[in-house]
Amino acid sequence: PRGPFVYRNLLAAFLTMQVLISSGCFLTRKNAGIYRKYFTLCVIFLLVLTIGLTKSRGAMLCFSTGALSLLLCVYGRVDSKKDIFAILSIYVTAMLLAHFFSSGEVGSRILSLRDPYQAGGARFLIWEQSWNLWKDSPWYGNGLGTYWLTYAAYRLAYDANDSGFFAHNDYLQILTESGWPALLLLLAVLAAILVLFVKTYRNKTVGSSTK
Repeated sequence: PRGPFVYRNLLAAFLTMQVLISSGCFLTRKNAGIYRKYFTLCVIFLLVLTIGLTKSRGAMLCFSTGALSLLLCVYGRVDSKKDIFAILSIYVTAMLLAHFFSSGEVGSRILSLRDPYQAGGARFLIWEQSWNLWKDSPWYGNGLGTYWLTYAAYRLAYDANDSGFFAHNDYLQILTESGWPALLLLLAVLAAILVLFVKTYRNKTVGSSTK
């Protein structure tokens, strides 16, 4: 169940953040009790399994990219390399079980990315028309939460595979709803986070001082 989230992709995105945070805590906390470590691994396993069961290709790509980046960043900063392999084993096992429980659909959706046009053909139509929607109101957009109302006039007649509620691209949807100043503000926030990350990563005392 997706709970309070509008659709399953948002749930998967939220869980991906929780997985990376939990994994980071597991890898960097020192003197953690054995039961606490096992409990954290169980939580991570359940979170990754749920991400896989959503069968969201975007979420699984984000999870894979984030997990790989995390493991590469902490590889030289943790005392025990066994913890890294334990986390990696949990990731792989959970995804394999999600593939099994979904009757192979998880793997087939991932493999469909080999042909981007076939995998995202319908999305390309939505993005093209959403771009046209933005061009008619580039400065202020049409109002937050109004995409599903304004997109109907731009929707192509042969685009019958989508409900028309979302642009399936967060940046493009913010652009259409709030204009390019709002998008620039969002990108500035992300850039600030990236700068803070680089500064923290270059600080050699961070890894050894974390408790």
